[in-house]
Amino acid sequence: MRVIFMNNSFSKLLSIVIATVIVLSTFTTAFAVDNEEEVSTTETTVTTTTEPVTESSDPTVTTPTDSTEPTEPTEPTIKYSGVAGVNLKYYFNRNNGTLHISGVGATMNNYSEKNLPPWHNFASDVKAVYVNKATNLTNIGSYMCADMINLQKIYYSKNLKSIGKCAFLNTKKLTAITLNQNISRINVDAFKDSKTPLIKVLNSNLSINFGGYTIPKTTKIQCYGTNTPIYKYARVNGNNVILMISSITLNTKEVVCKEKTTTVKANLNPSIATNKKVKWFTTNKNIATIDSNGKVKAKKKGTCYVYCKSTDGSNKTSNKMKIIVTSFQLYQYIFTNNNCYKERTAIDPKGIVVHSTGVNAPYLRTYVPAWNVPTPGGREVCVHAFLGKNSKGKLEVWQVLPFEMACWGVGGGPKGSYNYDPGYIQFECCEDSKYNRTYFNQVYDEATDFCAYLCLRYSLPYTKVTSHAGACAEGYGSAHGDIDHWLKIYGKNMNDFRNTVKKKIYEIDKNPDLKSGTYHKKIKAKSDLYVWSKDIVDEYGNSSKKLQKISKGQEVTFLRDNFNGWSYVQISNKKGYVQNNLTNLAYGSKYVNKKVNYKGTYLYTKPCGNKYKVKFLSYNTRVQLVSAINKGKKKGYSYVCYKNNYYYVKTNTLY
Repeated sequence: MRVIFMNNSFSKLLSIVIATVIVLSTFTTAFAVDNEEEVSTTETTVTTTTEPVTESSDPTVTTPTDSTEPTEPTEPTIKYSGVAGVNLKYYFNRNNGTLHISGVGATMNNYSEKNLPPWHNFASDVKAVYVNKATNLTNIGSYMCADMINLQKIYYSKNLKSIGKCAFLNTKKLTAITLNQNISRINVDAFKDSKTPLIKVLNSNLSINFGGYTIPKTTKIQCYGTNTPIYKYARVNGNNVILMISSITLNTKEVVCKEKTTTVKANLNPSIATNKKVKWFTTNKNIATIDSNGKVKAKKKGTCYVYCKSTDGSNKTSNKMKIIVTSFQLYQYIFTNNNCYKERTAIDPKGIVVHSTGVNAPYLRTYVPAWNVPTPGGREVCVHAFLGKNSKGKLEVWQVLPFEMACWGVGGGPKGSYNYDPGYIQFECCEDSKYNRTYFNQVYDEATDFCAYLCLRYSLPYTKVTSHAGACAEGYGSAHGDIDHWLKIYGKNMNDFRNTVKKKIYEIDKNPDLKSGTYHKKIKAKSDLYVWSKDIVDEYGNSSKKLQKISKGQEVTFLRDNFNGWSYVQISNKKGYVQNNLTNLAYGSKYVNKKVNYKGTYLYTKPCGNKYKVKFLSYNTRVQLVSAINKGKKKGYSYVCYKNNYYYVKTNTLY
């Protein structure tokens, strides 16, 4: 056996070689793990220390002495601020758990499951995310809030348009998120494994990928409209839907109160909204109050408005309904069978004519609905309203024609007729025995109250209240003596009547926050259209001019329906006519239906002879009359609508 002894120099050299091999082996192993698993991009440094090898007690081997054990790897370096995208940066405030993303960039970095955001290392510490200072940012990137298990709030700018894949993955404490009007798309799995109980969607046209798992079924979706992608998605996916109120309209624009109570109904859109409860308001509780059920209680004479607001968080407010508290109650029974109604001539009321029937017939049943025939008693006659007793002997006012429609009540005189131009609102007072002072006083009180109401509604001066006898004297009516003959019996005349109306106008309209005149609603254009100087759109013979162009969605003030498919409106300081079918006026009149007579007729693109014939219409074909040319060289043609297109026909071929 040979024993080899090493000197000190050789021993030191050998120890250096052994230490070098150990260090190289350690780095090789760490690199392989990093490449194989791709779990970290942070460099980890591992170090070892060695001592020179000493002689073994066993003369046959050499062993190093116990060296110091390698230290534990250091924790990865956590960066609490850095880059989040082009011209975007992030900062995490460890004191309050808020993550801030700011800058002028529009797009966040595209993160993934293998390339998570740099703030993912402290995701569980994030309680709130502020993206609202990145005003140009249009997307919440993929995995942006992934694994933020303590996230409770997120704030973003109004320019945000989309939410990326798994953006809210595993956010277990985010109680609700609101998706604003501009967010138009949610990517697949945006809320995967999220415990968010409520997602509020403000954009009804929000697009969701129906092919992928996007929102957990346990999440409630708050949205607007049933015919929308988000609503349909929620129904298919099995989510509990909270359907919000999109709009509220009251069932009428005006109520005249005589009785102590009346009920106002709010029509909700959609009618199947989840929370249908509304809160009611009055502009003057001294005039009328309104309870939680929409019941109006009249307090004293005057005018106020009531309206309601949604309580579901949609912040929708209804239109205002005018409440006029008077001594009379206005009812309605429109005489649609009367030839006067069928003529449908529109007026812009300029005054009031007060009639009396001249016979001992105080009950309304003598006239309502008896006059709802083409020619009552064989005469072409009709007024706007009747004032008389109901079956129980109580006085009531019944409206039988729209107040903006010409009536046949006053006949005509040398200057014209108050039936048409200028058009007056006319009503009949049902007379009783000429010596029944109690009944006369009741009628006088209600008639003057009714006139005060009409003056306020149509901004009429009390001086424009006259009688049939007065209309005759002014040259605009036939020879009649009513109502003056009845007033005279009890020591009254029309000057007394007008002065009483004047006082009542003040009583009703003395509230400082209200103005005389009717409340007019706004209507919107469904497409680009023009306001015309006349209710006609053809360019021949009528000198109708385009006053102003109205863009789609623009609002104008609705003044009245012309009952021929047109409405009279105001925009800025201009007044003119628009076609109802081009606006969102819910109950606007339509064009008058006409039929082609037995001869048949041709449609023309211009009212200029055979050169412009385009189509023959046979007997009884229906068209809608827009207007008739009654002046100039083209007189004798009518402008009609046929299958949503506009043509001219010869007027004498229609009936």
